[in-house]
Amino acid sequence: MFLKLNFNEQHLLESINFVEKCEVKKTDIRHENHEYIIKILDNYFGVKKYGLNFDLLETSGLSKFYIDVYKTLLEVPIGTMITYKELAINSGHSGAYRAVGSAMARNRWPILIPCHRVKAVNSIGGYSSGVELKKKLIETEEKFVQKLY
Repeated sequence: MFLKLNFNEQHLLESINFVEKCEVKKTDIRHENHEYIIKILDNYFGVKKYGLNFDLLETSGLSKFYIDVYKTLLEVPIGTMITYKELAINSGHSGAYRAVGSAMARNRWPILIPCHRVKAVNSIGGYSSGVELKKKLIETEEKFVQKLY
């Protein structure tokens, strides 16, 4: 499984998709924003962390609600899960947990905006790229955190 990064003409990241075949080589990167995003992804499970500069994402058309939820989700630590309800409350939109679920389903930047860390109260919840991949991402993060401690 590979990640396909989709940048617009202003070099802002529009979306990330999971693909079966690698279509672009790392050597094809030609802009500093591309390199920055790749560095974050390359170091996703590394000790050295890079904070995501939200301004590098193509967010036009997103509501304030979506931006609030995505920015709040960035604060959820690796290896940790949060419920849709908790994310709604923490982002200042208590009671909007179903809308948080919609925001997660429409997340164009999986991994960078870690929607796989959001679950339902009584289940793992859904994932745009499939529940099995969500489980694998969560497992991988938990193993990584265990190695740190």
